[in-house]
Amino acid sequence: MSSEFADPVARTRWSAPSNDALIYDEADFRVGGKDVIRCGPKGNPEFRGETRYLHVVPNARVVSSETVDMDGQRLAVALITLDFEPTDDGTNLTATLQIVSFAEPDMIHGYESGNKSALTERRSEAAQEKISCACDTLARASGAGSGNWRFIR
Repeated sequence: MSSEFADPVARTRWSAPSNDALIYDEADFRVGGKDVIRCGPKGNPEFRGETRYLHVVPNARVVSSETVDMDGQRLAVALITLDFEPTDDGTNLTATLQIVSFAEPDMIHGYESGNKSALTERRSEAAQEKISCACDTLARASGAGSGNWRFIR
C-alpha cells in the first residue's frame, strides 16, 4: 500500500483536486529523501511544498514533515503520519496531520480539503476499496491552527 504513496506519477493522478495542478520537481521517497512540488490553480501553481521523509516502514508506516511556501513566505508546516493496516479485504489507512498555519486559518481548511480530495480520487481509482474520512479540528487561534485528521480506508 505505501508503494502507491511512493510513486509520484500515481500521486499526481489522485492528489490534486480537479481544478488544481500538482507538479513534482523532485521525488525521492526514502528515509532522508524529499519531494519538492508546486501546486495551485491550473495555470498558476503558486504554492511550493517540500516533504521530507523521516521514517518509512514499507506497507506499515510513513512519517514525513512538510512545509508550504508562497512567494518565499512560509505559510504552514506539518508533521504527517500514515499508518497502513492490512485487513482481509484491503488496507486501512490512518493519516494523522499535525499542522501549524502561519498564514490564515484557511490553510487548515486547505489541508483538510486537499487530503479529502486525494483520498476520494484514490477511491475512484480503486472502486472496490472503501474510504471514509473524519476530521477533528484541535485548535485555531489568531491566524494559527492545527488539525488532526484520521482517514480510514
